[in-house]
Amino acid sequence: MKIALACAPYCYSYTLPINIAYLKAIAQDYGHQAKCFDLSIEFYHYFNLFNEATDLKKQNDKYAQQSFYLDINNWNNKDNFYNTIALNPKFQQWIHETADRLMANQIEVVGLSIFNTNLWTSLEIAKIIRKKAPKICIILGGPDCSSSVHFEYLKEIYQKLLTENVFDFMVIGEGEESFIELLSALETNKDLTSIKGLLFLKDGSPYYTGPRGMIKDLDSLPFPNYDDLDFNLYPNSLILPLVFNRGCNFECAFCDVRLVWGDKKDFRHRSAKNIAEEIKYLCKLIEGKNIGYAILGGYYINTSARILLELCDELIAFWGDRPKIKWEGWARINGTLTPEVCQKMAKAGCYSLVYGFESGSPKVCKDMNKLYSHPLAEVVLKNASDAGISNTLFTIVGFPTETEEDFQQTLDFLERNAQYIKRAYCISEFLLSSSMASNPEKWNLDFPIDGYTWKTKDGVNTIEIRKERLQRFYKQIEKLKLNV
Repeated sequence: MKIALACAPYCYSYTLPINIAYLKAIAQDYGHQAKCFDLSIEFYHYFNLFNEATDLKKQNDKYAQQSFYLDINNWNNKDNFYNTIALNPKFQQWIHETADRLMANQIEVVGLSIFNTNLWTSLEIAKIIRKKAPKICIILGGPDCSSSVHFEYLKEIYQKLLTENVFDFMVIGEGEESFIELLSALETNKDLTSIKGLLFLKDGSPYYTGPRGMIKDLDSLPFPNYDDLDFNLYPNSLILPLVFNRGCNFECAFCDVRLVWGDKKDFRHRSAKNIAEEIKYLCKLIEGKNIGYAILGGYYINTSARILLELCDELIAFWGDRPKIKWEGWARINGTLTPEVCQKMAKAGCYSLVYGFESGSPKVCKDMNKLYSHPLAEVVLKNASDAGISNTLFTIVGFPTETEEDFQQTLDFLERNAQYIKRAYCISEFLLSSSMASNPEKWNLDFPIDGYTWKTKDGVNTIEIRKERLQRFYKQIEKLKLNV
């Protein structure tokens, strides 16, 4: 079959879309013709969002302002999206042109990868395709689709859109096997009810075939195929994503990773040799280009110290003392990051580690089920920094049980350890995860629960309080120069 695979804005535009690249690779292995479209990077260029020399904020037209497009709340909130982005005539022109390109060349299937930041854009593309080419099969997949099984308001949205014929199928959970089986069934008119991980209309009503088991051997998957992507569109600091593992050994209250990739029992590692082979493949891919950053994705790269050290040995053997790609990864704050391990990682090309630090309050971390020692965190940050590895902390502002005292502990931790920290981030005020929203009593939450405007019943935590703390967080990292 002829397939168009797309990732719509708003997504992080320094990173290759590994999700649709995996699907292209496996689709081609099964004889299909698939083409990838990174619509997010195309959008950035269409609206000149990389042109830092132009002071767009001084222009009178709000649609020309860079901040208008880079405000994540204009994308992930339905009302904001339809009252801002969607009203822009240039956006309407872009989205119709984009839908036309996805439909071109006798495409039979369009697959859209859905995140919370690109849901509404993706649905607008789907509606245009449905109107112009009703015979094209539209398939949705991605993290937001998997969360819909657990998040009631998302479930209602998707089931309503399904009955309105906006899309044909939703792939829930790991997508590779369900996607291939679905394509085969569409070609041969086979029964769809036996394909696990699908949502579709059956006898006029939404029908979910049930969860699919996880792919046990990650080494069996082909490497992502990026052949369709124009690397000249990306900044020099292009990030090459690389999956280290899938699933998670931990059960943080705020995180939905386990809803997509599985929990402790489903945690799977790639072998060090397989990861090293993909890094060699990426080296060839970017040869001659002025880029060279790789992200070792996964939760987390130091879950297995043995595999991490084996990978370092493989890479050192491959490129000696001159790494061809600098790489970073998400790391768990634990005892594996000793001075010796950090030094070996640096020799193998690791230049940065990113941690889910979340809070400087032990009490809040305990409530989050984020079980690490803050004194150990300070040791880990120093070990990595001493080895020449920069540290980036991701922080949560406004967790339901966070008090003013707890928040101050976060600010104090950052100040106390600023010399070992390169950057500190908090993407936005705390958004409820699916698992938390499904159990409001446990967290003392008051409705409406839309992931954004929630509040606690005692009024201690409101959207206004979270916004105010977020502003103070920004001021702190600016003062400490942790925002460079």
